[in-house]
Amino acid sequence: LYSVPYRPKTNVIESWFSQFKHYFKHSKTGTKYSEIKTTVQECINMIDLNVIKITLFMLTTNQRPGNINQKNLQDF
Repeated sequence: LYSVPYRPKTNVIESWFSQFKHYFKHSKTGTKYSEIKTTVQECINMIDLNVIKITLFMLTTNQRPGNINQKNLQDF
């Protein structure tokens, strides 16, 4: 069984984690569990799922960002 080599660029979850880490690093959180839990939830809510959807669309259709329109994304 052949498996394609792992590449972060082709793994959609990497885009999500990248956004999450960015928001978490730039947030002001305390050391208490409740503060961290609240910050994590706020960071998750800030993640733009359209960015992930566009990334997945580009990877699966081999298109560049300039060639993508809203109709293509809605059909995807």
